[in-house]
Amino acid sequence: MKESFFSFAPALTGCLLITRFPVKAELRRRPELASVPFAISVAGSRPTRVPAASPATVGIRTGQPVSEALARCADLLLLP
Repeated sequence: MKESFFSFAPALTGCLLITRFPVKAELRRRPELASVPFAISVAGSRPTRVPAASPATVGIRTGQPVSEALARCADLLLLP
């Protein structure tokens, strides 16, 4: 029986970490948001949390409840 190439190839696993990926993706899609404080919100989680925020936001942390983030930054733009 002929063995294939894949039976001899080692299994490789990789991981790529891109910090603030949702924010960077949104900035690439909408460059006009570069100076606007915005956060990504996750609908469906209770309570709604902020998984990522733009560099223009001050005092907003990852995992912070949206209500607390809005209290700290009144002009915060929430993106789904």
